[in-house]
Amino acid sequence: MPDPAKGQPDSSYPPWREVVAPHADVREGRFIHAEFAADLWQVLNGRAEEEYQDPQAFFARTFITDGLADLIRIAARRLSGQGGEPVVELQTSFGGGKTHSLIALYHLASKIPSHHLAGVDELLAQENLVIPRHISRAAFIGQSFSASDPPPKPDGTQVRTLWGEIAWQLGGPEGYAVVAKDDLNATNPGARMVELFERFGPALVLIDEWVAYARDLPTRADETRVAGGDFDTQFTFAQALTEAAAAVNNTLVLVSIPSSNMEVGGEKGQQALEKLKNVVSRRATEWRAATTDESFEIVRRRLFEPLPHGSARKRDAVIRAYHDMYQNQPDHFPPETREASYRKRMKGSYPIHPELFDRLYEDWATLERFQRTRGMLRLMAAVISSLWEQGDPSQMIMPGTLPMESGRVLPEITKYLEDRWDPIIHTDVDGPNSLPRRIDNQAGNLGRYLATHRVARTTFLGSAPKAGDRQGIEARRIVLGSVQPGEPPGAFHDALRRLARDATYLYNQDTRYWYDTNPTLARLARDRAADFDDAYTDPEIQKRIQRLGRGSFAAVHVFPEGPGDVPDEDDRVRMVVLPLSAPHSVKGQTKTEAVAAAESILAQRHGGPRINQNLLVFMAAEQRQVDELRDAVRAWLAWKSIYEDRDATRLNLSHAAEDQVKERQADANTTVENRIKETFVHVLTPRKQPGRAELEWHRAPAGGSQQLISRAEAKLRSDEQLIASYSGIRVKMDIERDQFHLWEDGSDHIGIKKLWSYYCRHLYMPRLLDFGVLAHAVASGVALMSWEQETFAFAEAYDPDKDRYLGLKTAEHVGVGDSHTAVIVKAERARKQMDADQAGPDTTADDHDDTVTPPPSPNGPKPPTRFYGRTKLSRLRAVRDMGEIINEITTHLESAGDDVTLTIEINAKSHGYGESTVRTVRENAQQLGFDDFGFED
Repeated sequence: MPDPAKGQPDSSYPPWREVVAPHADVREGRFIHAEFAADLWQVLNGRAEEEYQDPQAFFARTFITDGLADLIRIAARRLSGQGGEPVVELQTSFGGGKTHSLIALYHLASKIPSHHLAGVDELLAQENLVIPRHISRAAFIGQSFSASDPPPKPDGTQVRTLWGEIAWQLGGPEGYAVVAKDDLNATNPGARMVELFERFGPALVLIDEWVAYARDLPTRADETRVAGGDFDTQFTFAQALTEAAAAVNNTLVLVSIPSSNMEVGGEKGQQALEKLKNVVSRRATEWRAATTDESFEIVRRRLFEPLPHGSARKRDAVIRAYHDMYQNQPDHFPPETREASYRKRMKGSYPIHPELFDRLYEDWATLERFQRTRGMLRLMAAVISSLWEQGDPSQMIMPGTLPMESGRVLPEITKYLEDRWDPIIHTDVDGPNSLPRRIDNQAGNLGRYLATHRVARTTFLGSAPKAGDRQGIEARRIVLGSVQPGEPPGAFHDALRRLARDATYLYNQDTRYWYDTNPTLARLARDRAADFDDAYTDPEIQKRIQRLGRGSFAAVHVFPEGPGDVPDEDDRVRMVVLPLSAPHSVKGQTKTEAVAAAESILAQRHGGPRINQNLLVFMAAEQRQVDELRDAVRAWLAWKSIYEDRDATRLNLSHAAEDQVKERQADANTTVENRIKETFVHVLTPRKQPGRAELEWHRAPAGGSQQLISRAEAKLRSDEQLIASYSGIRVKMDIERDQFHLWEDGSDHIGIKKLWSYYCRHLYMPRLLDFGVLAHAVASGVALMSWEQETFAFAEAYDPDKDRYLGLKTAEHVGVGDSHTAVIVKAERARKQMDADQAGPDTTADDHDDTVTPPPSPNGPKPPTRFYGRTKLSRLRAVRDMGEIINEITTHLESAGDDVTLTIEINAKSHGYGESTVRTVRENAQQLGFDDFGFED
């Protein structure tokens, strides 16, 4: 059946079908969709189609992109021992050319000389590279290799694991023998891979769909054991494999890594992907996929025969006519079409118009199932076959000439879309009773070119994959995809305006147009959504986050208006969710609005400076997602208001429409919940080095399927930015760390409450969840049998008059409780008191060395009895220098005397201290127990 949307192009230029012919299988409709999916397993087993199975036929139809050329050069250098990367990571989207590249290298390593492989010999000659004649090859395809019951090899060898398979393919039974024991036990062969590569090199190892294989392996000990081993062993082997390849100068390993969720396959697949990438990326170089223009050439070569002799002149005449039209009528077309580069693109993509390629690659390729180049091949094969069969007279294949009524083409388009698109297409885009058909029939000036039909197809192609994003497709680009030389662009603008006026599903804003799955109610919802500004959206978001609860935090403060809204308590860590007006971004800003807002809250509390700064953590929105979140809330508020007004006379909703509004409100609500998760992804925690004024901010991405607060808490715990379980050993390390020695001056203890205040106040200390964490850590440290070497003792109180610790306990469980007198005691001091107590009253119990020091000779010089010292400390190194003074000076004085006093004197000058600085310094000096302080004029 002829397509009604062909129009009236200038007949002085030949149609595309008279210039170039499709390949026979496309021309005759004999192509099989599976043929466009390269299958390395079929090649490995000799069952692929000839164009994939035969190396010469494969390269004859393969366009060597820059990326593939780089891959071939890497392989040539590596396999010939001339350097090159030992491991290459292939990562593109689904259908993006990974498997095709693996097959190319598999054939490159065949025994066929490179001068028989089209394009390869010339490529190698550019750098005087040579492919070795004999190369051992191994190809592993995860989805085709059974992890539980792999079949035996033709020689009877029973291979069980990935490494066993690689070894057998490289060296047969002899190669398998190298790893046989590890294959039998499903254990990592480790360095045996080096031996394997040395014996059977040069060697090429190709691994595809490793993630798919790994996710079938057991992860827990209670799961059924399979021949292929367990999940974790895969990644220790990946490490061994990449290290072995690097250790041998003529081995190349290529690993394909999926980048789409469709290929990853659920949570376990995602876990496998992350582990595999972490290991492989240590040694691997990344391979880049084909560019868009290179993809054009790939598609053109696969679908069309080379231009016959003399046809280039006809092609150039057609392209010149298009280019002249774009230059002579610039107001109707995008500005880039007038550039010489666009003319070059038309020549490279002929007979397919670049706008059709652009829409498919820029819009449809964003749909995960479209599979980029593979999806393009499948769709365009159906399009070209139908157009050839219909005798299409068009000068180029364009968006407006797609035969959407074809039984082969329409299913190739709609299978990527929701089912709701079917009635939209038949009502507003294409079909015998469609609105475009009626408009063209009624308006003779439009019907002459079937302009409405063509702009409808072009608009659909440019907007259907992006339905709901409000961007649509510009009017000039719609005309670009519809008009051919000899046709008036103005008629197509007119057709577009008429279609937008009457269509049920076509929307427009300014000069942009798009189809949407929602009829008129969607327009109403959009209009209402525009009335809800941030004053409506942000409180709704705040309320939703507040409903999530507080997790383990003392509280979650959502969108505080200022520092005074966040209490300054020392009970437990608090989470502050910063408002949307203070978003964060990891790109382009040194100090984001989120950091500025967090610093303000960190510095101040209600009525003064904040004391317990280390008990705050922050969550911020991703700057790029804020508008999308607000838009989602606006949409929900709009649908909610429509549903609440459903009985209003002016709406006059039917029962079906009411159900639709209810459904859309539920969908919008789900979208809001998802957008909240996608937006609040930054967890910020402050850090400050001792003696330095500058704040440092640690940012952690909080992703995952958990609710917002839970996943933020989980991330904080995993990064140890929030500690809910601590040990006594680490407490001692904190107390005695070089930068901040915390034992109380001149004593062998520190109050537990005072130590807790350090954890609460100082940003250089670890962030403990609450006092209970410290109490448990102290109790566990005291209970250690090795307390004397590793931790400390505990005392209920210290009696300064008797210089004794009351209730001294070691190597036993203690209840720290909430006592304000309980102290942690240095192990050596506790030992002295315990030894003295055990010795009894007859033994000197002054806790000092019992060696008697004879008095000085009356005739000798009198020893000095007093020391004093004074030095200036650098503000930047004060903590470090103070520690050295204590270690090198006061420690020696304390060992020889009883009375050592340290006094810190601070003198500071300024042209004038501000009121805030004066208030802050005075309050902090009071908190720190200064004996004397003040400001002077």
